[in-house]
Amino acid sequence: MRAIKFRAWDKRLSKMLDALGLYFRRDGSLMDVGLRDDSGTVVDVKGVEIMQFTGLLDKNGKEIYEGDIVRIFHRKWYLNAPTEWKVFKLKSGKEQLGAVYFDENDYRYRAKCLENFSPVFDNCGEHGTRHFEVIGNIYENPELLKST
Repeated sequence: MRAIKFRAWDKRLSKMLDALGLYFRRDGSLMDVGLRDDSGTVVDVKGVEIMQFTGLLDKNGKEIYEGDIVRIFHRKWYLNAPTEWKVFKLKSGKEQLGAVYFDENDYRYRAKCLENFSPVFDNCGEHGTRHFEVIGNIYENPELLKST
């Protein structure tokens, strides 16, 4: 069973915080979020973006959350040689990056490519994330969204 964890981007502080608890109304809508800031105190904050841990780890063992930006590695095949994994480069020479999101239609996590080259790189399964490397997230590293 995977760990159920969340983090939150505090829009007012422009800071990523650990979400300690999510509090819901009877109708299921989010009422409040308990967050821990650097001082170790718990704060209730409205105006946050909640991101859930996918339960998956990248090639370096780092947890992958919704909103993470990942570098995508693709398999390079050689005749009569072992498989080699390399950073996928576009014709422009840029690395292929993707933003992790939850696809509510298919009930699974995906990485949407940030270049028009491919709308969705659909390999966020247990084995596919070994070929992802978390390099930032859409809130703390918006420049990565523009670099593609």
